[in-house]
Amino acid sequence: MKGSTSTVILVALLVSSSLLLDVANGKKILVVTFFSSKSHKLTYMPLIEELGKRGHDVTVLTPIKPTKQMKNVKEILTVDFEEIEKKFVEEKKFNPFENKEKNKNVNPFLMLDFFQDLCRDTYDLPIIKEIMKGSFDLIFVQPMFNDCAFGLVHKMKAPLVLFSPVSVGGFLAEKVGAHFPPSFNPHLFLSFQPEMNFYERFVNFGFTVLFEGILRFYYEPGMEALYREKLGDNSIPSVREILANTSLILSNGHFTLHRPKPYMPDIVDVGGLHSRPAKPIPKDLEDFIKQGKDGFIYFSMGSAIKGSQMPEAKRKLFLNVFSKVKQQVLWKWETETMPDLPKNVKLSKWLPQQDLLGHKDIKMFITHCGGGSTEEAIYHGTPLLGLPMFGRFYLHYITRPIILCIFD
Repeated sequence: MKGSTSTVILVALLVSSSLLLDVANGKKILVVTFFSSKSHKLTYMPLIEELGKRGHDVTVLTPIKPTKQMKNVKEILTVDFEEIEKKFVEEKKFNPFENKEKNKNVNPFLMLDFFQDLCRDTYDLPIIKEIMKGSFDLIFVQPMFNDCAFGLVHKMKAPLVLFSPVSVGGFLAEKVGAHFPPSFNPHLFLSFQPEMNFYERFVNFGFTVLFEGILRFYYEPGMEALYREKLGDNSIPSVREILANTSLILSNGHFTLHRPKPYMPDIVDVGGLHSRPAKPIPKDLEDFIKQGKDGFIYFSMGSAIKGSQMPEAKRKLFLNVFSKVKQQVLWKWETETMPDLPKNVKLSKWLPQQDLLGHKDIKMFITHCGGGSTEEAIYHGTPLLGLPMFGRFYLHYITRPIILCIFD
C-alpha cells in the first residue's frame, strides 16, 4: 500500500476519464454529504484535493469543518456535526463502551429520526437552494446514511460517483447490479469471518434478508418521502432508481484486506487512498518521545469514540498498565490533563496520526480497528493491538491476521 500517492492520481484520472471530464478545461464537481463522520471524510478528501489541483472546480457540502485551504476546492459547512456528536455524548444516546459491556451492537435504523432531522435541517439551508440554481458536470456522494441527499442528486442531472468509506457492502453493490452471496460474504454489520460455518452462514443469510427488508420497506421510503416533500416534487424517483444510474463506485477496501468480492466493472477498490508518507512531528511530541529510550506507543480510539465515555475502571486499568511499560505513551484524549497520569503518558486532543504511525520509534498502535486507521497502520508497517467496539470494526480485525485483538 506504499503507492497511495500514485493511487490518488490514478483514481483522479479514472474519475475524469470515465465521466468524460476534460482535464484541460476543468469541470464543476459537487461533493454531497449530509451525514458524515470526520474519519469518513478523511478517506476521500485526498481525491477531492487532487481533482482541485488538476483544475476542476470542486464544491463540497459537508457537516465536518474544513481543516485546510485547498486549490479550487470550496468547502461549505452545512450543519456542525461536532456539536451534534457532543450532544449525543452528553445525552448518553451513543456509548460504545456501554454497548460493549452489554454485548449490544449498534442499530443504525433506530436512528432514523436523527437522520431525518439532519436531512430536514440541511435542505432548509439557503445554500442548498443556491446550489440547485447552478449546474455541475459530476456529483460525488458518500452514500452511507446519505440516502436523503439523492433527491438533490436527481435534480442536478449530472453523472453520479459514489465513494464508500468502508469496503463496499452487498446492500449497496446490489443497487448497481452486483450480487454478494451471503454464503461467503459476511454482512457489513455482523462480525463473522469469510470462512463461516453452517450456522454462521444461516444467520448471515437471515440477517441479510432482514436488513434488505428494513431498507426497502422502512428506511428508504422514509427518506424518499422527506426529499420529495422538501424539494416539492413527488415525481422524484426512489433511492434505488437513482442509485441504479450510478456511473462508478469507489470502495475504500482491497482484496488483500477484505477478501475478494464479486465486483462488477463499475466498482473499484481504492483502499488506502488517504495514506501518505510520514512528515516530521511537532517538537513537543518529539521531545516527549526522546525522554524514553525504548520508543513509544500510540493509543487512539478514533474520532467517533470519545475517551470520556470510557468506564473509570477501564481508564485506571490502562493507566496502571502504561505506568509499567518501558515506552512513552501518546494517548488521544479529549482533555490534556488527568489527575493520576503517569510520567510516561502524554494526553492530547489532537495528534498527527499518520506522522506518528510512520515514526521510526513507534512500537505499537492501540486502535479501535476503524478502517482508515487500520489501513494507515498497514501502510506504515506499524504493529497493531485492536480493541474493536462494534460490527464492522470486528470485521476489520478478523480479516487482518497481523492484528492482536483484545475483546474485553
